Amino acid sequence: MTLRALTPADAAGYRALRASSLAESPAAFSRAEAESEAVLAARFGEAAGGFTLGALAEGGELAGFVSFTRERGEKVAHKGFLTGRYVAPPWRGRDIGRRLYAELVGRVRALSGISQLTPGVTAASPPAGALYLSLGFRPHGLEPRALRVGGRYLDEELMVLELDARHP
Repeated sequence: MTLRALTPADAAGYRALRASSLAESPAAFSRAEAESEAVLAARFGEAAGGFTLGALAEGGELAGFVSFTRERGEKVAHKGFLTGRYVAPPWRGRDIGRRLYAELVGRVRALSGISQLTPGVTAASPPAGALYLSLGFRPHGLEPRALRVGGRYLDEELMVLELDARHP
């Protein structure tokens, strides 16, 4: 399994896996499929304010992905967000998600000026919350009714990983 930043050449594989992820777990994502398509270009390349890492099998099949975006305003540019994370069912149970997160955190630590990383974790995804806790993220609140999926509201647990030495 190779972990690397995705490029525009990976867009078709990413688009297909993203569509599968939205169909399988619509409550795990804050964007609907049409909205996801609109931000596809921003998923590739740090010039867009973020990057997407992919886990690729030996044959080049995209097994999973995780994305990073960064706030742009002067007063909030220290904040980064983990977004768009997914591992396809045939690849689960092989630590691919953990490896993707660890690689992403390492790359974010190397960026200038990022002091915290925040994922969004819906109440519908306890395994994701447990994985974040095991990687050093800590909960800091709950946003009630953060998402509405199929007429049902879902709360989101707010978590953070503080990357600078000033905050334990």
